[in-house]
Amino acid sequence: MKLLDIFDANKTKAVFDHIRNLLMCALLIAAGVFEGQQRIGLYSDLNTSAFVGWGLMTIGVVLALVNLVVGLSQLSRLAYHRFWMALVLVAYVMASVRAVVVLTAFRSCS
Repeated sequence: MKLLDIFDANKTKAVFDHIRNLLMCALLIAAGVFEGQQRIGLYSDLNTSAFVGWGLMTIGVVLALVNLVVGLSQLSRLAYHRFWMALVLVAYVMASVRAVVVLTAFRSCS
């Protein structure tokens, strides 16, 4: 597979879609962490703030795992797929954790 074949096969759009989905999941997880720690806003006086925070984090993690499984299933169709799947898995986990940390820090500063 040549580099130009990747662009012709419209795989670039799929990569950007996965990155967008990862950022949305990280934003949901960061919002859940922020809601659980800060206890401000609509649910600040109720005991539901922690529940809402955990709910947002759970939804974000589940969606991130679904995005990961879809990406890995698409990679499994390529040659040398085991190497690429392992590389993508490590990169995805590292990027997910870092995105959540950065978004949480950014949200708590504002």
